[in-house]
Amino acid sequence: MPSSFQLTSTALLSLCLLLSPGASLLASELMPAPADLIQALIRVEQDRQNVQAYKARHGKKLLGREAHLTQRIETGVAAASDLLKSMLAPDSSGKRAPAAEGAPEALKGRTIVLDAGHGGKDPGASGVLTRDDTEIFRLDEKDVALDVVNQLASRLEEAGARVLQTRSGDVTTDLYGRGIAARSTNADIFVSVHFNYSDLCQETPAGGRPVYGVNYTTVYTYAPAKYNLVLPGYARGLSRRLKSNQPAKTTQLAHALYQRLSDGLGLSYTPEPEVIKLMNLEKAHRARLARAAARKARGVPKAKKTRRPRSRIKSTAASRRDYRRFYSRFPKSSLPKGIRRADFVVLRQVHKKPAVLVETCFIGDRRELLRLRGKNRRQVIVDSLFQGIGDYFRQAHPAD
Repeated sequence: MPSSFQLTSTALLSLCLLLSPGASLLASELMPAPADLIQALIRVEQDRQNVQAYKARHGKKLLGREAHLTQRIETGVAAASDLLKSMLAPDSSGKRAPAAEGAPEALKGRTIVLDAGHGGKDPGASGVLTRDDTEIFRLDEKDVALDVVNQLASRLEEAGARVLQTRSGDVTTDLYGRGIAARSTNADIFVSVHFNYSDLCQETPAGGRPVYGVNYTTVYTYAPAKYNLVLPGYARGLSRRLKSNQPAKTTQLAHALYQRLSDGLGLSYTPEPEVIKLMNLEKAHRARLARAAARKARGVPKAKKTRRPRSRIKSTAASRRDYRRFYSRFPKSSLPKGIRRADFVVLRQVHKKPAVLVETCFIGDRRELLRLRGKNRRQVIVDSLFQGIGDYFRQAHPAD
């Protein structure tokens, strides 16, 4: 075969897609697409094959919680393919807008994935202002987060960065699909924007709050959970994190964002241990109510509650060794102020690049709710996030 007829992997995948069922639709979507979309779809296809191999390998051992989460991951992989087509679709001009004059050099050429929490059927937390038991106005977390992320995306693009959004409108997006799509883009960082909530910051009938100190900024990074080591791709992702030193880079990004946000919002403090204890009790109580509501929806009486079958899949020695190595190299005591760790789904799926979830402030707090209703407070959040991202790239890549 002549050398001029050699097929690249991108061209080969495009040809396979054209020969598959529904080729006309795929051709219209993928042929004008940039190479990074094709490469991202290849990575998602590898994820799909890995999940299928996992299911075939374990067979009847896959029961209970592991079976349910494996199905969720499989659904997320399928959702990630559709999400990538909207995230990486070229704009009308097909070219990236030039950086604005005087834009920070550290942001030029960077690829950043922004995730506005919740959306569509999932409103997230809701801040409600009432008077005499009458609702005056309400703010849903999904709407405030989307407004902040859209403004932040514009600022970053003006600075020369390439911004990919998991959603730019009020749509329902699969939770697993967000993280899988973000990882598949091979972006430089992933930032998920949220607003916190606690019943403890609601006013009492006398006009005071039952607990003070429930309005602060928190930035979450990933931490592995031992009981999740058996899930498909989990141990592989943990190994990749350790090899790429991702936890240290993520902590650096989280610290930069926390410093800017807490200073900008005036929330540079952490709650007292008594407040944290009360919040944990509240969280456990809400979890019990949610389980009871789920049982009622399924028509299962409380007295007849049955235990779910347990999976017989065991974690490997290598995955348990990586788990211990993670907490040995990155102990909880090493975390800066305002940084916490959790095994959130969106953070779990991003293995190599820094990924954080930002709980900006408490939307349930009355004073914060009134501030978020206006534009000024949101602008402060946008400015703080923009400056924090810039700080991270200047510190992490000083020579670039």
